[in-house]
Amino acid sequence: MKPTQFFNSNLENFSPEDTCLVEKQLVNQQNIEGILLCVNEFLDRHTVTEQTKIVFCAVDEAVSAPTLCVVIAAVLHIKNKYHQLSSNNFYFLCSGWPCTYTVKEYKKLAKLMAANNYPSLLLKGYVDTANINNKDYVPDLIPKKKEKTFLCYNGAGRVWRTDFVAGIVLLGLRDHCLLSYNDFEQAGVVCKSRKDELIKIAKTLEPVYLDYHTDTYNKINQSHIDATYMSVVTETQYCGLETQLNSDHTVLAPSTTGPFPTEKTFRTILSGHPFILVSAPFSLAALKERGFKSFSPHINESYDAIEDDEQRMYAIWNEMTRLSTLSDEEWISIQHSLTDTLIHNRQVLIEFYNKEHIYTEDELLQDTEFNAILKAKGY
Repeated sequence: MKPTQFFNSNLENFSPEDTCLVEKQLVNQQNIEGILLCVNEFLDRHTVTEQTKIVFCAVDEAVSAPTLCVVIAAVLHIKNKYHQLSSNNFYFLCSGWPCTYTVKEYKKLAKLMAANNYPSLLLKGYVDTANINNKDYVPDLIPKKKEKTFLCYNGAGRVWRTDFVAGIVLLGLRDHCLLSYNDFEQAGVVCKSRKDELIKIAKTLEPVYLDYHTDTYNKINQSHIDATYMSVVTETQYCGLETQLNSDHTVLAPSTTGPFPTEKTFRTILSGHPFILVSAPFSLAALKERGFKSFSPHINESYDAIEDDEQRMYAIWNEMTRLSTLSDEEWISIQHSLTDTLIHNRQVLIEFYNKEHIYTEDELLQDTEFNAILKAKGY
């Protein structure tokens, strides 16, 4: 789904006459003058009420610290001019979960965006899966026999997703998966030692769609959950911080943020599915730091600490191979054992933003990083 379609589908929940949509171009380009002009023109023509909504739209999942600073500064400026507005009138749409970033200049600024004094702040991974498309979803956690072992969505093309899917076929795991893939990039970029095999397989693959063309992006599909014991989440970011360019100059970008869970992980948590993360190293560790529980010993999660991107992929494949051999009776036992963990994780996610009060507005205005970034932007 294109970003415009995503935003339009989410904004259907807002009354057009009460909503000021600050376009993604203004937000992503950190154009504070343009942002303020857009909002001021809207507010000058409309009566401010509790239903008034100022919605900042950002497309990129890796929203930068300067972008957040400019948005926060705009909010403070607008609230100073229109005293009737409260923090409840402001919304922010993006594709990631800023609170997990590890970049020093970004971390505490990102925490502010999820603070209690912005209770209506909307992040795509939280909004789209928790508050809008799946707000009434209740997972069925009754242990039962299922048709497949793994559920795995692969939408936008990523080199690690190409290698992952080709590896699934290579290892004979395809029949154990409810799998989508539709946008391939070069194979053998991550798993260089089996490059020729993966390229050969990738050339034979035809696109398979499970949920990519649905009207409601990221909506939990109950039939997919009912058909599978667990998910394998191929995240937006996979490579570690030390990843280098390949010798053939194929760009394999290193992570600039560290662990980077997005709506893909959140949707899985809300669905009540245990999961493996095909993601940057220490992604599970980052979730556990936030209060989530993982699925060890039922799933061998040692892959999460492997910093070598290729070896981490092999470890994931090895664990999938082991899990694929388990009987239905063993899986039913695992389902019983993980019920409390799945309930806990869902609750942690739903309550997450109520636990993240870090800075008040006054504290932020005294923050040197915040002011340095704004000064560099000429504001």
